[in-house]
Amino acid sequence: MKRRLAAILATDVVGYSRLMGNDEAGTHRALMALRQELIDPVTASHDGRVVKSTGDGVLAEFASVIDAVECAVELQKQMTARNAEVPNDRRIELRIGINMGDVIVEEGDIFGDGVNVAARLERLAEPGGVCVSGTVHDQVVNKIDVVFENLGERTLKNIALPVRTYRLVSDQAPSVPSSPRQTLLALPKRPAIAVLPFGNLSADPEQEYFSDGITEDIINALALWRSFPVIARNSSFAFKNRSSDVRAVAAELGARYVLEGSVRRSAQSVRVAAQLIDANTGHHLWADRFDRAIGDIFALQDEITKHIVAAIAPELLRAEEQRANQKRPTDLTAWDLILRAISAKAVGHGYGSKEGNLAAKKWLEQAISLEASAEAWAWRALCEWHDVIEGWVEDTDAALTRCIEAARRSVNQDDANWLAHSVLGIALLFGRRQADSAVDEATQAVRLNPSSSMARHILGCALDFAGRQEESIPHLEALFQLDPLYRHRAAAYADLALANLLLGNTAAAVAWASKAVNDDPEYLRARQRLVAALSAAGHVDEARAELQTLQEKQPGFSLDYVDRTYPFVQPKQATRFTGWLRKAGVT
Repeated sequence: MKRRLAAILATDVVGYSRLMGNDEAGTHRALMALRQELIDPVTASHDGRVVKSTGDGVLAEFASVIDAVECAVELQKQMTARNAEVPNDRRIELRIGINMGDVIVEEGDIFGDGVNVAARLERLAEPGGVCVSGTVHDQVVNKIDVVFENLGERTLKNIALPVRTYRLVSDQAPSVPSSPRQTLLALPKRPAIAVLPFGNLSADPEQEYFSDGITEDIINALALWRSFPVIARNSSFAFKNRSSDVRAVAAELGARYVLEGSVRRSAQSVRVAAQLIDANTGHHLWADRFDRAIGDIFALQDEITKHIVAAIAPELLRAEEQRANQKRPTDLTAWDLILRAISAKAVGHGYGSKEGNLAAKKWLEQAISLEASAEAWAWRALCEWHDVIEGWVEDTDAALTRCIEAARRSVNQDDANWLAHSVLGIALLFGRRQADSAVDEATQAVRLNPSSSMARHILGCALDFAGRQEESIPHLEALFQLDPLYRHRAAAYADLALANLLLGNTAAAVAWASKAVNDDPEYLRARQRLVAALSAAGHVDEARAELQTLQEKQPGFSLDYVDRTYPFVQPKQATRFTGWLRKAGVT
């Protein structure tokens, strides 16, 4: 068995099945021409070898990892030029993944984990984009004119260990600033955040590794959110042990937000303090400290990281929403439009109002017309879902179909986006009643972003309707540990009420449903569950009184509505739930 170290480049065509469905013969001819005119000659010009075609993709190997990355950059540049005059529905776009590793060579083909990782990284890349492993990044950074965004550690399908992953965001070298106010990196379309190295305030300088570890983990975890570009570690750590003005640092790094902090460790405990700063104004958006007893040091590091990231991510979103709402309509970008849509939907703690949902859909339509991002399609899908569960549309089947289509578009845009997978899970559950698939999608979302309270909420909801309440409750409770001020907390309380109700914990169900109603009196799903919980607990008169209030707010509430919008997988659970409602007077 022959082995060698190689840089492996994997490509595929975005939307290949759609292109073949629209024009099979034309697509095949275009792909053959692409191989002959572009991929093969460009690969050869960078001393690479095309190993084989993989249907809609190509696998190539290089002796030099620098050659592989430069080849990928040139391929995507030339693809952009080729597509300039091609209609969108016929455009061929590539995704590229690059890894470096040991490969098995047999009869001209290559095999092994090194190849598999490259193929999985290609699936993480955006259309027209390039994703590389940490091994590749470390070999080429500062050696060629490319800039990378750290995406953190990713769990890749059938790969045993998580892979440190980077996205190529520019092929232009950053210019050295002539003054502290001049930016080192061009600001991306979305505001970036820089995590400065946490200071080691311990008496022991050997504890430096712990403060550095906290910083690196936060950078990696923030990258999983996908909403905000995170300045790469090598750039942030250039400011280690430097006393600098936060605004100057942010300007130099091209960041709008800066997270800084400190670590103080003693023999028995550790204290981590952190603060989030808006670099434009110098204002503190968030600050907290975490005191923990020393135990498993790596578990402690993970816990603190998760809590910091879960706390600051919503703060970043809220700050950006406020900024977007203050902009003039003529100045709005696609990102601003998404933020306005989120803000419009967020009136109240549940899922807002019918008017807010309608406004959100209009903002999202504008955003998609400018840039059809995964986030825009995901929020568009959520709007359709909310229309259904709140009873705001008559044709629920059409709305659920639109929900599924938008959710699938979101995942197709960015298969590594946790929000996209969360929303697809919801769409499959409510639109197709495919509980197992919904749980799989929601589980993937939590894997992609363990710090997201929303991902946990949707997984808990999917498990709930799948009849797996014992598994559901821990996720629903965990989201409040991650984010005590969770935006949709009334909905999460209501889901905890349903889970406990189906487990027979009627007192807990009444308590959670009451908490949901008190938190947001306009969130009707909470009132529906309170009626059922009171009825199940034997408080029929109270259930009927609550039902009267509910029907004043939702005249169309009926057993038929429950059948259409409560996707129970187990018929017995559906029968029990509707039985409690019927006992209270629902028809």
